[in-house]
Amino acid sequence: MFFIASFHLGMNAFRLLRGYADERLAPGGPVGYLGVLRKWDHILKDTLYATQENLGSAAALPASIFNPVLLQWIKTFYAIAVVLNVMTTGLMSYRIWMAHKNSASYVVGKGRLLSIIRILIESAALQLVVEIVLLGLYTANLNAQYILLECVTPTVAITFNTITVRIKLQSVASARSKSMQSTDATNPVQTIGSLPMKRIHVNIDRESDNDTQTTYDDKTNAV
Repeated sequence: MFFIASFHLGMNAFRLLRGYADERLAPGGPVGYLGVLRKWDHILKDTLYATQENLGSAAALPASIFNPVLLQWIKTFYAIAVVLNVMTTGLMSYRIWMAHKNSASYVVGKGRLLSIIRILIESAALQLVVEIVLLGLYTANLNAQYILLECVTPTVAITFNTITVRIKLQSVASARSKSMQSTDATNPVQTIGSLPMKRIHVNIDRESDNDTQTTYDDKTNAV
């Protein structure tokens, strides 16, 4: 814990020097640098903070996870996880829907944004169900909550990978459909009812004899 605290302090000093010395003339200045959460030094600093917090919380008396001292904290944590899932999914869906609404007059057809919203909600629902069941099992003091607890981590990965894969498959299907439509436009396929007819190629050889010396009467007499 002493090492983590020292490392965390050193990272804070590094970020201050980097922000107010190296990035002072960059767009946004020091505030712009320190406010970006995706930089590696900020991620490492927060990881050290979370690790220290967990180590500090672990230095307690041996007790069950259902201990009354921990019960309210864990319930609160699980409840917040459920609320955050609903909020983030709802806010992302709302933003995509607003983009669809603003671009509806410029897009031919329904567009893809509504289907992306459906994919987002359906995929996030898997993680939401697991978290709700976990909260219910823990509130009921059932050891079955351990099973759901171990399922949360792979479920999160499955959720976001499912979103990526489904959107990619939709893009491929859309491109293939457009290609087929363009082919059909140049070579329309006839149908019998709703059944498409298979095209066949027929070669016709035609022979004709033209005798410029034969008159109409001659042809008549010949017949």
